[in-house]
Amino acid sequence: LGAWPFELEWHGLDAKLEDGHLVFRPMGSLVGYDYPANYGNIQCKAHDLNLPPVCDQGSDSPSWCEEAWCYVDVNNCNVVASQSKFFPDVDDLYYSYATCSLGSTNSFDQWDMSNLDGTGMLIQRLQGYLQGSRAQIERGYESIQNWSSIEPCGFSSMCPCINCRESQGWNSTVVDTTDVGVVFRSDQSRDVVSCLSHAIATTYLRVAAKEAGNRVGYQYFGEQLAGSYVQWPNTEWCPADFDPRFRPWYAGPATGPKDVVIVVDTSGSMHDEGRSDMAREATTAILNTLSWKDFVNVVLFSSTVRATFADTLVPATYKQKEEIVKWAGWQEWEAGGTNFRHALFNGAFDIIERSVSLGRT
Repeated sequence: LGAWPFELEWHGLDAKLEDGHLVFRPMGSLVGYDYPANYGNIQCKAHDLNLPPVCDQGSDSPSWCEEAWCYVDVNNCNVVASQSKFFPDVDDLYYSYATCSLGSTNSFDQWDMSNLDGTGMLIQRLQGYLQGSRAQIERGYESIQNWSSIEPCGFSSMCPCINCRESQGWNSTVVDTTDVGVVFRSDQSRDVVSCLSHAIATTYLRVAAKEAGNRVGYQYFGEQLAGSYVQWPNTEWCPADFDPRFRPWYAGPATGPKDVVIVVDTSGSMHDEGRSDMAREATTAILNTLSWKDFVNVVLFSSTVRATFADTLVPATYKQKEEIVKWAGWQEWEAGGTNFRHALFNGAFDIIERSVSLGRT
């Protein structure tokens, strides 16, 4: 299937027709939504526009809601087509944005071919995707709290990823681009995250289909209560101690740009029970939550201020954070008494005052 004219395929969706409507029921939900009988069929158009539960949210609707697409016969199609998860029990159901476009549907390609500065367009498109994803996660979470309308949801594991295959388009990484994968850190909130993975899969897969191409890009979110992680595409990944809540992409938006002074006790008592090792690990963990938008410094103290990384706060760039960790490794962490007042007033507060006066915050 190339550009227009084209053949349109439903692949068994007539079984979903009830009283002249196509009934869409999100995975895990007991609530069904009436869609037009010709949804995805007959013609290329923005079939999702103004349809619940995702594309009826006005300005909070994902930008893909306004894109034209149609169902296609994947065996008679020579442009990019993606497997639909809207009706997971219908086999071989594929749709395509590319068949409804005379050119590439990839935003970067459109910018590249326009001979214009498309930076603003790309930023706006990315913001639209992110805002749509956020709104869908929030709405999904709100609906899941009402367990009267939710039944248990399955999920696709990343460890192991059963349907993952090596992909040349993903630098030979083992992935499944038709699915969203989940990593749980504990059983806490497992049911909620399982259902959320299905709620956000709609947007993640639609964005992936719209932006199809050979450019690697992940879509993911971290859950606050237990630190579970959901990602498109699904991939073979078995992290031992990964917690998204300690990553800059999570901590940054949650807290906003900030000034941080890490004050660490390095007195002799830190030798007991491995306290100094835990303090080093905690310092590194805090640094790893920071991004270039943040400013940071480290104060090591015992009976007096033992050492500071710098006289003022410094930008928490990747290189700067590496330098702080290296510097900390050279310091003495287990000697002297303990004077918290000196550490705060002659250490942290002095650094903050100097940084503010010099505009380094």
